[in-house]
Amino acid sequence: MFGHVAFGRSLWLRTGAAAVFASAALVGEVAAQGAAPGPLPVSVANPIKRNVTETAEFTGRFEASELVEVRAQVSGQLVQVAFKDGADVKKGDLLFKIDPRSYEAALTQAESSVITAQTRVSLTKSDVDRAKDLQRTGNITDQVAQQRQQAYGEALATLKSAEAQVLTAKLNLEWTDVRAPIDGRIGRKMVTEGNLIAAGASSNVLTTIVKVKPIYFYFDVDEQSYLRYMGYVREGKFKQEDNGAPVEIALPNSKEFSVKGRIDFADNQLDQQTGTLRLRATIPNDDGFLTSGVSVV
Repeated sequence: MFGHVAFGRSLWLRTGAAAVFASAALVGEVAAQGAAPGPLPVSVANPIKRNVTETAEFTGRFEASELVEVRAQVSGQLVQVAFKDGADVKKGDLLFKIDPRSYEAALTQAESSVITAQTRVSLTKSDVDRAKDLQRTGNITDQVAQQRQQAYGEALATLKSAEAQVLTAKLNLEWTDVRAPIDGRIGRKMVTEGNLIAAGASSNVLTTIVKVKPIYFYFDVDEQSYLRYMGYVREGKFKQEDNGAPVEIALPNSKEFSVKGRIDFADNQLDQQTGTLRLRATIPNDDGFLTSGVSVV
């Protein structure tokens, strides 16, 4: 099966030609009688103008327009898997739930630290205010006043640190619910309930999500085909509102070029070893029939 890339341009075509129907015997007979031959019967066809589509065929592969490997951002015991393998999911849907109890406790502790820090700020602020009054009467040294001012500044810094810890604790608690980052089709669960899971980019993948509406079709073209395509673009045969050259694709189980799309990307350089350039067509795939990885050869 082939990916079918169609380029359109108009050509003048002449349908038919002048045809002579004179009989050789008749010519011979007339010549024998010594008479001059008469006009010969002919048929004439008028030229017509018709659009001729120039095509080229290539092999390629479907790939998801978006792919996400879902990993946990906090560690803990997995207590719930909230999706069905292979289902379509929406951005924000709950996928996994990690035991939140330790993170709830950490949030409570962080909030308590904020209350303590706020109390410390109020106390040191009062000391600073009293020091200012005492300085006017000379009943406190400048050194003691500076010490109280310093204690107040440290209390403010401690409060900001405690508030930041609350934000971190809230984020960690929020991340115990692992949610879908994109719309798409989810794969199978890689981890089941009861397992301890780690966090971070190097942790195990919990599942994957691919977006196939739209889906991409990547294929490699030879240098001559690419230059011909770019020539059409330069000549204005593909308008910006057309969203690129049309592409028709025949799936492996069919000979019909039934899948339609448009070229929307060309790589920025040719492969020097193969002399080809990678192009990409976008296929709407509104019904979600096509999936990532299908080859067209």
